[in-house]
Amino acid sequence: MRMASVWAMSNCKASIVSGEDFRHLVDNRRLAYPLAVMSSRRLLEQAEIHDGAVHERLAVALLRLVEASDGERSFDLTREDLALHIGVGRKAVSKALEQLGQDRVEAGKGRIDVIDVDGLREIVDSGARCAPRHSSSGPAAQTVPAPTVKLETRATAHMSAPARSPRGRVGFTEE
Repeated sequence: MRMASVWAMSNCKASIVSGEDFRHLVDNRRLAYPLAVMSSRRLLEQAEIHDGAVHERLAVALLRLVEASDGERSFDLTREDLALHIGVGRKAVSKALEQLGQDRVEAGKGRIDVIDVDGLREIVDSGARCAPRHSSSGPAAQTVPAPTVKLETRATAHMSAPARSPRGRVGFTEE
């Protein structure tokens, strides 16, 4: 049994999959390790989205949205939606949008347009914590090596964990 809450940032469709069917899928497709890596990365992302100056956190969130939507730069989101996502009030988001500037992000009623992705990355890079406390996903950082992990006796997984970049890579080699 697991307790969780989910909030969608826009309209979406959801499906219910029984635990038994899900475990069968995971077992048949050998997805346990990739799912564990993804879950760990998501937990780190959530911790990171609540750390730092509000305008930096907003820039990180917007860059993740752009990446998750395959480069889409226009979103049907309100300031309240963004505030809920990064854990601040609507007024704080309005102030952060001003700090980011209209040359990087334009915000209308119920719409957010990312104008300058590279400009947002510069904001995140310039405000980067002195030394990352953890290797997680987030935009614009260098890759740091992560350990090779032994999986049972059949496979070895090597994960290249990016510091602040959602492009973590997991590869498997059979032994």
